Amino acid sequence: MNERSVNRTRRLRFCAALVVALMLVATVASADEEYYLRNRTGYVLYAAQGQGTAGRELQPGLRYRSVPPGGLLPLDPGLELAGFAFERGAFQLPTFGLGPQAIRERMVASATNRSYLEIGPEDLTDDRVVTPTRMTDVLSGVRIDNQYLDWVAGEAVIARGRGRLPLGVYADFGEGREPLGLAESLLWTRGGTDLQWIKGATGSVDFYLAAAAYTPFAERTSLFLYLYEPDGAVPVATLEIPAGRAPGVVLLWVPVLPAPLAAGNVVSDGFYLEAQLWPEVLARTVGTDPWNLTVEFSTASSAAGVWEEFVLGSARLGAVFGR
Repeated sequence: MNERSVNRTRRLRFCAALVVALMLVATVASADEEYYLRNRTGYVLYAAQGQGTAGRELQPGLRYRSVPPGGLLPLDPGLELAGFAFERGAFQLPTFGLGPQAIRERMVASATNRSYLEIGPEDLTDDRVVTPTRMTDVLSGVRIDNQYLDWVAGEAVIARGRGRLPLGVYADFGEGREPLGLAESLLWTRGGTDLQWIKGATGSVDFYLAAAAYTPFAERTSLFLYLYEPDGAVPVATLEIPAGRAPGVVLLWVPVLPAPLAAGNVVSDGFYLEAQLWPEVLARTVGTDPWNLTVEFSTASSAAGVWEEFVLGSARLGAVFGR
């Protein structure tokens, strides 16, 4: 066997080993059990977990995380859970609380290694309430609730004048992604593909993103965030925010995993969307200090038998969230 054949064999063995390793990583990752709180109350929920949380009066200093109506929140079934429901203009806010045993008993498993604890109106009690005044520090933080005046004063990481052309246009006619001339596009400036601005903010725990479009979001329109290493040519992960199918879940696509991970919540209302991103999910895939990654923003939509994508801009991930 000559040297060229030896090198070729080594490359083939390395590729085979790499494929096996990636399959094992994907299998392990997809087999992990995931637990979520699902908000069925119709209100924005603020939830906190910890030892003794459910058995004492709610305190402003707990580590609260917000959950929009219909949204999810990662849950540890071994810890007590407590919180309150927020409604603008209300003078008293009903509370809820569950211990680990009750959480485990009420968990409903799905076919995708995910289990859900549904919190509904019946779990809220007026016997124990908190006032908005007492929770001012908690309620003054960022949340997603389809109230967009809160974002007006924020600085845009991407700002685009109406009629500004995209940086790139791509289409998929069923045979793969390929460049497309803008004059040939069917979906540009339709269905929310033409964003006006994108803004980011950091909450006490989670990260938040808001976007405004010049046209209403269509059902099949999504905002994509491609995450690159500073000198990388291929994204290490991709966040998909389904703008037209909200309330919904932000999806995190990772090359070595066969299915996306739930990575946050999204709400939208016509021309606007808000997204909540969970840092613990991002940390599992891109590390705990991802701020030097480059994020490329694009919109994509599907209609009339075609899928089209429009690249709108890029920024350092830390700059998006003020880090």
